[in-house]
Amino acid sequence: MAAIDEAELLKAARAKVALDTFDADVLAEKWTKGNLQCMAKVAEACERFDDMALFMKILVAKALKEPKDTFVMEQENRNLLSVSYKHVVGGMRTAWRNSQDDVNQLKSHASQEDDGPMDKKHLKKYQEMIAIEIENLCLEIMGLLDKLVKASATNMEKYNESDKSKSTDPAEHNVFYRKMMGDYYRYILEIFPKESECNEEQLRKVKDFKEKVKEMYLEATKTAEKSLPETHPTRLGLALNFSVCYYEILDEKKQACEVAKKAFDEAIEKLDTLNDASYKDSTLIMQLLRDNLTLWTSDQGEQDDDGQVVENDTRVEDA
Repeated sequence: MAAIDEAELLKAARAKVALDTFDADVLAEKWTKGNLQCMAKVAEACERFDDMALFMKILVAKALKEPKDTFVMEQENRNLLSVSYKHVVGGMRTAWRNSQDDVNQLKSHASQEDDGPMDKKHLKKYQEMIAIEIENLCLEIMGLLDKLVKASATNMEKYNESDKSKSTDPAEHNVFYRKMMGDYYRYILEIFPKESECNEEQLRKVKDFKEKVKEMYLEATKTAEKSLPETHPTRLGLALNFSVCYYEILDEKKQACEVAKKAFDEAIEKLDTLNDASYKDSTLIMQLLRDNLTLWTSDQGEQDDDGQVVENDTRVEDA
C-alpha cells in the first residue's frame, strides 16, 4: 500500500512540474519568442489548439513590447496566431450550432430517470454557456488584434516607396488584422438571438457589435483598395467575408452582392497579373465569391465545393 501511495505522490509531483512549466506567467517570463513559436507548431501538430492559442497569445504580447519603430509581426507568427484562434473558436461555433439543432430532439435523448425528461431551460442554459465562451474568446483575440492594428498603422506612416522590396508591407498586415477583427465580431453576432427576441442588454450589444463589425471591414477595405492589388488574396478574402457579413449578419443582401461582384469583376480584369505564389489562393477565393453570387441571386440549392459551409450554404474564406 505504501508503494502505491509513493507512486501516486510521484505521479502528482510530476504532473505539477508539467503544469508549472506551462503556466502562463512562467511562459511569459522565461520563454523566448522562438521557444513559444516552436511550441505553437508542436501544439498545432498535436491538434491541441487551446495550447497553441496560449503560446501565440504570449508570443504576441512579447512582440508588442518591442519598440514600435522596429515592431513587425513575422508572417509565420501571424499565420500561427490566426490558425490557433480560428480552430478554438471554430470548435465552439460548431458546438453552438449543434446545440441549436432541434432542441426537442435533444430532449428526447435526455435521461428519463428521476424528474423525467430534461427541462428545456437546462438545454437553454447550456447553449448560453457556450455563447458566453465564444464571446469571451473573441473579445480576447480582438484585444490582441487591436494592438496589432495600431502597431501596423504606425509602421504604415513610416513606410515609403523604398521599402517596397521588403516582404512585410504594413498595409497588408493592417488589412489582415482588421479583417480578422471583423470576422470575430461577426462570430459574436452569430450567437445572438434575433433582435425581436433580444432583451435590452442584448439589443445594446447587438447594435454596438454591428457598428464595429461594419467599421472594421470598411476600414480594412479602404486600406486594401489603396494599397493592395485587386488579385491579392488578403484583399479578396476581405471582400468575401465582408459580403457574407452583409448578407448573413447585417441583412443587407443587395450590398452583399455588390461587394462580392465588385471584387470578383476587378480581380478577373487583373487575372493575368497573378503571380505563381498567390495564384491558387486568389483563384480559390474568386471561386467562392462566384459561388455566393450564384446562390444569392438565383436561390439555387446546395452546391458542392471545398468552401466552408455556413447557414444557407454561404461560403466564407477558409483561411
